[in-house]
Amino acid sequence: MHFWRSKSDGHSDKPEDNYGNFDSDEEEKGYSPTPFLKGGKHFDIQAYASNYHRSTKILRLIFIADRFGNANERRRRMQLEALRIAYDIAKKGKDVNVFIKIVRKIDGRLGPNYDMDENWCNSVIEGRRVMSEMLQRCAKNCEKSYTERTICAEDARNVFNSIAVFYEDHGALTRAYAFYKKSVHFCRSDKNYSELLRRLIVVVIELGQFEASAEIAEKGMQYPNLHPITMETLRCALGLARFKAHCYKDAAHQLLGVSKELGNRFSKVMAAHDIATFGALCALATFDPIEFKNFI
Repeated sequence: MHFWRSKSDGHSDKPEDNYGNFDSDEEEKGYSPTPFLKGGKHFDIQAYASNYHRSTKILRLIFIADRFGNANERRRRMQLEALRIAYDIAKKGKDVNVFIKIVRKIDGRLGPNYDMDENWCNSVIEGRRVMSEMLQRCAKNCEKSYTERTICAEDARNVFNSIAVFYEDHGALTRAYAFYKKSVHFCRSDKNYSELLRRLIVVVIELGQFEASAEIAEKGMQYPNLHPITMETLRCALGLARFKAHCYKDAAHQLLGVSKELGNRFSKVMAAHDIATFGALCALATFDPIEFKNFI
């Protein structure tokens, strides 16, 4: 079951043999989070951000900074606090483009410790270039070795999966997506498929491809013996896709149907409180009183 393909994908089922050169300016993330912010004086930005995985944490902090603006001193302080936290997190990662974006938004307002660090950027870029070249050779050799039956499917899957994670960590989501797709050809167990689906759905959402994420989720949920956490992850992703498509009633059914067992395991996209909030608002907006009563 080729659950990873979208109708507009245009790729064949056969693994691709062109690996291309890594381009640091390859893409912009298409997923724009819309957190519900409390407007009170004691909004704890650090506590709010702690609900999310690193990449999503940074996106939400940037979102907060953009919304607070310079209307008054308190809002300026909160804006800079969000950017300060985002800077510290980005510096621990490997996405240079995001780091540069944050530095530009800070614009020297946090002092020399939060200025552009060219040495860090150059070090990450050079390390990425060297590793990318090595991984491209590794991918080609892996595919060749698998064809010649000198390595097993599990070894090949691990190679392609590791390459996808590398590109994802560096913010090259299109390349990460391509290598996750390649790894599906070497999945030989329900556990492998479940893990792949969880990783793939996040990358597709971060690319802003919600129509594709809905198709992946719907097809993935039909797969037999799917891990329960993967099932709930796909249900949540489908609910988000329905929300983005303005199908709010369907979004409510999907999001409110997500088991509490998922917890914060989908924090690369949504925290548990986001799932509950979006689901409840969609239900309140679209359910009639009887339907709402029956649902809860």
